[in-house]
Amino acid sequence: MDDKDLQKTITGIARKAKSLALKGEYTSAIAEYTQGLELLAAPRSASEYAVMLFSGIAEAYYLQGLWDEALKYFGEAIRSEGGLGDPYIHLRLGQIRYRKGEMEKAADELMRAYMGSGKIIFEGEDPMYYALIQSHIE
Repeated sequence: MDDKDLQKTITGIARKAKSLALKGEYTSAIAEYTQGLELLAAPRSASEYAVMLFSGIAEAYYLQGLWDEALKYFGEAIRSEGGLGDPYIHLRLGQIRYRKGEMEKAADELMRAYMGSGKIIFEGEDPMYYALIQSHIE
């Protein structure tokens, strides 16, 4: 499969997977994202699509409150090409760490999210996450 076909296929898979996740069909969404990962050459983390696919799987687990699984896949995303420094991934990692009671790690990740996007990344999220880092900002 050439690059253009791969892009079209991965984009289609990701669109379908996201739609499934938005409907609460998390197992099906994860299966779709996994199908996309299987199309990537080794090492998968070097692909420009890895962050999107790993993050999609992680988000499906996150939305179910499955913190350990979400943490694993957001970790894969952050270790993939272009993942480190992605504010959204750092936000989710911080939220997961918070939920797991790992406040120091949570604050570190949430601060990275803030540094990458500013306060806007916390809009629509529980205020407790921003409150954790607020004293370090002001």
